[in-house]
Amino acid sequence: MTARPASTADQILDISERIVQARGFNGFSYGDVAVELGLTTAGVHYHFAGKGDLGLRLVERYTERFFAALLAIEANAGGAPGR
Repeated sequence: MTARPASTADQILDISERIVQARGFNGFSYGDVAVELGLTTAGVHYHFAGKGDLGLRLVERYTERFFAALLAIEANAGGAPGR
């Protein structure tokens, strides 16, 4: 089975997450993301109207991943000592 290609919005989130981890939220712009994807800043704005919207989605996605990891630990580890 072939993995489906990441959507443009997912690619924007991936790049933004990496930049935020390296430089902080105030240390990146839509221009940084657009250059890496070969888009215009308007192309980034099409998917995320403002930087706050992008930041909110980054936090939501990180939270979803974090809780999924916790559930996996709970499901795959015996008791508290194994976790």
